[in-house]
Amino acid sequence: MGFGVKAAIIGVGGPGPGSGGAHSIGRAHARAFRALGVDVWAAADLNESRLHQFGEEYGVSRLYKDYRQMLKEDSIDILSICTWPQTHASITLEAARAGVRAILCEKPMALSLRQAAQMVEACEQAGVILAVNHQRPFADPWKKVRDLIAEGVIGELKHVVSACGPWDIVTWGTHWIDMVSFFNGRSPVAWVLAALDYSSGRQHHGYPMEDSGVAHFHFENGVEHVLFTGHEVAPGYYHRVVGSEGIIKVEAPGDWSLRYGVVGRGWTSVPVEDTEQEAILRSVEAVVNALREGRQPPHSGRVALGVTQTLLAAVYSAKVHRRIDLPSKELFDFEIQTV
Repeated sequence: MGFGVKAAIIGVGGPGPGSGGAHSIGRAHARAFRALGVDVWAAADLNESRLHQFGEEYGVSRLYKDYRQMLKEDSIDILSICTWPQTHASITLEAARAGVRAILCEKPMALSLRQAAQMVEACEQAGVILAVNHQRPFADPWKKVRDLIAEGVIGELKHVVSACGPWDIVTWGTHWIDMVSFFNGRSPVAWVLAALDYSSGRQHHGYPMEDSGVAHFHFENGVEHVLFTGHEVAPGYYHRVVGSEGIIKVEAPGDWSLRYGVVGRGWTSVPVEDTEQEAILRSVEAVVNALREGRQPPHSGRVALGVTQTLLAAVYSAKVHRRIDLPSKELFDFEIQTV
């Protein structure tokens, strides 16, 4: 599978719990590369202790505190960027100039639309494959939801209601924005209206996290999406997918459950298999296959640019207290502020 591909990871993180948490996402990428037979050739991280621990765990000897030195000294085919989002754009641009052949960047893609657009443009001009790790469409529950919609089981798709408590719209909401776009065949979003409350001053990776929030997304094809976020939202993750003839429910905590109900027929449960590591594995595999076949992966930078525009429109709408029609020139200059 690996066909002599060399991978490198920037931001190895720590050996935290779970397979895809904030502490271990770099290791989740490493496990995926290893499972696919791809050589993790080099790694970079500012924390030397974690870096050397990672090297011992995954058999990586080319370790760098400065990723720029790694890009200069090593020939890299696939680069995983697992750093904080405010660094994604600069690393992507430097990697494209350095001759990296493919980049898998963690989400959120960037904290400004200008930066996200620069990432896509730089990679397209350099002939570099760019993907953003919105990995959940590769997982079994979400593929089955999309298939049920495509098969017309619930009739015509009308609207989706989602929640991701206790997480914020930037950290986790980006996944749900991408997911509903996936459900809806990647129809563009026409406008966004949102309200986000930051009273407690909570932060994550240097950017603000809302205590509670609600965002309304109106797609060009008429489908509506309403998303609830924040730590004051009841803990748990779900989508309620409503069609003209029925509804699909997919939810956690605990193991994901999926069922659908059709008017006059009652409810039907659908067995699903789900592990976070499996979704990341398939995301990485899609990038490896894209590199081998000379094409863009399903979670390409172009797709992620649309998701990032929608996400930033929600944050900007809450800031200016009005609806944001897309595309928006004023949104291009907006940036989520970090500390």
